[in-house]
Amino acid sequence: MRARDLAEPAVALSKDAEALAAVRLIVERRPPGLLVTDAEGKPFAVLPAWQVVAMVVPGYVQEDPGLAAVIEEAHADHLCRSLQGRTDVQSPTACPSGGRSCQPQHRSGQPSNSRS
Repeated sequence: MRARDLAEPAVALSKDAEALAAVRLIVERRPPGLLVTDAEGKPFAVLPAWQVVAMVVPGYVQEDPGLAAVIEEAHADHLCRSLQGRTDVQSPTACPSGGRSCQPQHRSGQPSNSRS
């Protein structure tokens, strides 16, 4: 077996795409990350899937994933609506935390040391 036999095409989107489109790609295609391209279609950045998910998953759920079971559908819809019109997927550190890196956050606001 050769590496080319295992290779899959990169999942890409434009840096001008809405954040909601990035989340949909992650959910539907389940890639390990997204290739963000510039206006000419050239690679601009690689955005890990966990970073895309961190844009929509509240910090308290990132800290305790068991809480994801208690998010009601109406609240999940609200989280998705909050992404409409956002185009900040272009930055590898883009997230709603006011410019901080989108690492999973503890309630103290400090990044956690793990990416689980």
